[in-house]
Amino acid sequence: MNCELLATCSALGCLEGDTYHKEPDCLESVKDLIRFLRHEDETRDVRQQLGAAQILQNDLLPLLVQHASDAQLFDAVVRLVVNLTQPALLCFGKVPKDPGERHHFLQVTSHLQAYKEAFANVKVFGVLSEKLYDLLQLDWEQRQEEDALLIERILLLVRNVLHVPAEPTEEKSVDDDASAHDRVLWALHLSGMDDLLQFLASATSEAQWALHVLEVIALMLRDQTPEQLAATGQPRTVAQQDEDARELEALRQREMAERRSRLRQRGTRHSRFGGSYIIQGLKSIGDRDVVFHKGLHNVRHYSSDLGKPGARVPRHRQPPPDPTPRRRSARNVRLFLRGFCEDFLRSGFNRLMALVKEQLGRARAEEHDETFYLWALSFFLGFSRARGFRAELVSEALSVGAFHAVEQQLRLCYEMMLLDKPQIPAWARRMHLALKAYQELLLSLQEMDQAPDPAVRRGSHVLKTNIFYVLEFRELFLTLFRKFNAAQQPRAFLRDLAGATHLFLRLLERFCRQRRSLVVQVSGRVEELPEEVPVPFDAAAETPVEEQRAQALARIQTGLVAGDAPRALALLRASRYSFLLPPPRGLPWEGPCPPPLTFALYLQGGVARRRCVWGP
Repeated sequence: MNCELLATCSALGCLEGDTYHKEPDCLESVKDLIRFLRHEDETRDVRQQLGAAQILQNDLLPLLVQHASDAQLFDAVVRLVVNLTQPALLCFGKVPKDPGERHHFLQVTSHLQAYKEAFANVKVFGVLSEKLYDLLQLDWEQRQEEDALLIERILLLVRNVLHVPAEPTEEKSVDDDASAHDRVLWALHLSGMDDLLQFLASATSEAQWALHVLEVIALMLRDQTPEQLAATGQPRTVAQQDEDARELEALRQREMAERRSRLRQRGTRHSRFGGSYIIQGLKSIGDRDVVFHKGLHNVRHYSSDLGKPGARVPRHRQPPPDPTPRRRSARNVRLFLRGFCEDFLRSGFNRLMALVKEQLGRARAEEHDETFYLWALSFFLGFSRARGFRAELVSEALSVGAFHAVEQQLRLCYEMMLLDKPQIPAWARRMHLALKAYQELLLSLQEMDQAPDPAVRRGSHVLKTNIFYVLEFRELFLTLFRKFNAAQQPRAFLRDLAGATHLFLRLLERFCRQRRSLVVQVSGRVEELPEEVPVPFDAAAETPVEEQRAQALARIQTGLVAGDAPRALALLRASRYSFLLPPPRGLPWEGPCPPPLTFALYLQGGVARRRCVWGP
């Protein structure tokens, strides 16, 4: 640490026991530290030096707790702490690839993790909660600009603390053990900050903090899954107990098999006297049988590629890893979060989602803020289903606008993966999140179909009528399957895509079975049918009838692929009367249709439309 920075830090005050004695020029010293941070270099040297000196743990937090009555000092300390706790990604812009720069990045991250440990203190969050409560009590006529800035800084401070990633050693700890994130959440709960977040989410006069509140809630629940959180505190069913018993038995059998395998491999003689064996019926390079030079217990694992080096895959073509399973938090933290989610669904979910969607539509949000909207759709819809689905609690998410917003995000992510090459992993993760949100919307539609309230079932019917009618919604999954790239997207994305597609087709099947027909929308217009169409069948030709029939089918298919629907339709009608051509997919047929589901093309006002027909 340089001399000037050291002198500034020493001028803050000193900690004696539990009492912090501030110096007379403490406020000026805090402002000097803010100026130092403003002019630090690209290595973030000032931030690293302050973290190594533990200024936040030894000086700033005691100042925040014990001298909260000094308004100017409190405001300056909050500004400094918000700057110090900024995420490392915001400080460096991205994860550096250079070894030197990456070292600085990791140093800043380690200091942030130490800050998070210090914030697991009820007194710190208690002071922040009291100050935020006093500010929220002011009417908008009494609230000054400085008050609004302090509210935003407190929310940003909570966001920064919750955003700090976990240490690798904590990831290896057992489930139900309280991590640093759990301890911060418990301190936040004991201080009453969670109640203030509920108020900000539901109050009409606090709409400007909607995105900040949603981001804080997303970070609070980042280690949770909706199914596990909803099942917390509930008695375990017999099926769940049987599933756990089966998993334990499978693990025991695997361990015993590995132990038996090790015993077989352990022989009394040296390995060079293990012997050689001939595998009859399996030829080597010549005409002789393969000679196997290992123990008999390894014969079942024999392969022609044994001992050969695997094909090297370039780094940029290696598939991204699947998301690692999340660690389960302590039980008291999960119980608190479960109650928080239930209260949030009852009081503020619909209003907050409407505000966030409005701000996103007006481009008043920051970059990538759409991810919090997608996460909220996925998490709280899943939590609502697991806790007993109630459509009125998530009515804002169950709308055509929500379906359209998620569908647009899926297409945007795909386009950005083609344009923004350096950020392909980030766009792929965001695309996966949008797919999960779309899948939860479809699962909620399925729950609405089974609801006892007729009004809810009618609402589901209206939603499905709009979704199945629009071309973009129907062809979304086909587009995602065709554009899937194994080198850029994890296999978990493909599994979720297959599940969502199956669910969509099942909903479409039930919908068509109820109505027996569905008029859908297609893009483009076609003219009237052409008058002159080539004859598909020539009885005087030497070509067999079956070959002419196959040629006619190929010409119809070529016309459909080329977009020449009128000519293909005219050729089909001519072929139908020539040699009883079966109906190609996508064109009408006057005879019985093959079950269970076909599409028929017809003209209405010069516009090509398709009719989805269920059954014969």
